[in-house]
Amino acid sequence: MAEINKALENLRSAAGDLVNAISDLDSRIAACHSKRDAITSAPVSRDDFLGYIKADIARRGRSFAGSVARSITGHYRDFGRLENLNADGGKLNLHYLTGQIGIPTVITEEALYFYVGDRIAERLGDLLAALPWPEDAIPVAERAKMLVELDREIAKLTKERDALAQQMVGAGLAG
Repeated sequence: MAEINKALENLRSAAGDLVNAISDLDSRIAACHSKRDAITSAPVSRDDFLGYIKADIARRGRSFAGSVARSITGHYRDFGRLENLNADGGKLNLHYLTGQIGIPTVITEEALYFYVGDRIAERLGDLLAALPWPEDAIPVAERAKMLVELDREIAKLTKERDALAQQMVGAGLAG
């Protein structure tokens, strides 16, 4: 009977060690998630914010450029017709400010981004300069690297944790 009691005591001790190890890994995983959340929820610098604005303006302008390019591609381009139209004072059936053929509308927002996006970004940069921004903001490029490292660490710790939990299940110590 003493042997059985000793074996049970060893089993309880081993199970406790596994539970403590899993709990420690859970705490480390939670700490990594907290760091990750802090990095993603912290405000960016003025320059990084302006970078996001410029990328957005460029993206919007590209969609307009595509519709203007389709309009030009679908238009006749032969010398004779163009010369006759020009000599008669006519207009090309190209909608430079809307990107659409045959649909009269005012200039589209996307057209502004395409034609004067750099100036819009410059003016917004001037506006942003007058607003308060965090002095200690982590640069976006650095944040991306930090997040990659944290994601790797979370994956590694989770794998370790799952392996320990599987050992407990395999030993019949968990349901």
